[in-house]
Amino acid sequence: MPFNHVELSPTVIRIVEDDPYHENPYIYLIQSTDFHTSVVIDTGCGSDSLLGYIQSNIAKCKNNYMVVNTHNHFDHVGGNWEFTKNEFIVCMSSQDERYTKDLFNSLGPFANCRVKPYKISKFLNDTERISLDSDILTSNDNYLQVINTPGHTPDSICLFYPKESRLFVGDFIYRWANINIIGVKSSLNDYFASCDKLCKFIIDYQTDNNKSITLCCGHIDDNLDSSIMFNFRDFLSDIINGKLHPESSSFLFNTYSTEDHSLSLIIRKYMILDCILRPLFKLFK
Repeated sequence: MPFNHVELSPTVIRIVEDDPYHENPYIYLIQSTDFHTSVVIDTGCGSDSLLGYIQSNIAKCKNNYMVVNTHNHFDHVGGNWEFTKNEFIVCMSSQDERYTKDLFNSLGPFANCRVKPYKISKFLNDTERISLDSDILTSNDNYLQVINTPGHTPDSICLFYPKESRLFVGDFIYRWANINIIGVKSSLNDYFASCDKLCKFIIDYQTDNNKSITLCCGHIDDNLDSSIMFNFRDFLSDIINGKLHPESSSFLFNTYSTEDHSLSLIIRKYMILDCILRPLFKLFK
């Protein structure tokens, strides 16, 4: 099977899929302390049986799974079909249900990847909590909290796990590779607003709890210091405000990178114009 895994903690496992599309997505498995439920954060490209791999190689809980997708791109939902086939719950954001349900928006066709149809069991709302214990009254900090973070896609979410101070960010941020903001409903303005929201969340949590937050990304990084989120916010701000020039440009897209190339974005050219015009339109409403 094209998977391997590493234990990040006694309850969190990071799985990597060695897929034919060279996405190498990170999949996270969180096993509840009473082994009542295993939560799977994203399911990869679907190049082989993720459920079979988990049941054979990892999970102490083999009978109850819940999938939570950070967004609807093919390298994060490709294995969903197998979980719905086995009547397990699949959860996604409620921000734009019509967009999320349309498999064309997965970008699979552009990568020559067929995303098999799957059923979304539940649409999640901002700040909603997913208990990781069988008895929700004893959960304390053992839950996942949904944080709406549109921008990369309109249905992007992050998931905060306070028990281990982990923030699962999907494709919101990762280093040393391009993050694409090229979808029909991708938005640089929304991306910046979401980044600002996460920065405030990180500050508030660390101030109240005296704990640092670790970012678990959808690619490349599974143990990233959350301080990089503030650098990312500055990076986005410089792009929007015209302080940073494209590193490269084509007819439709601009590529921007930080000086050390650790952070890089590919965006549609119209997004810069959108950032300028949208505040003006609001003045006339």
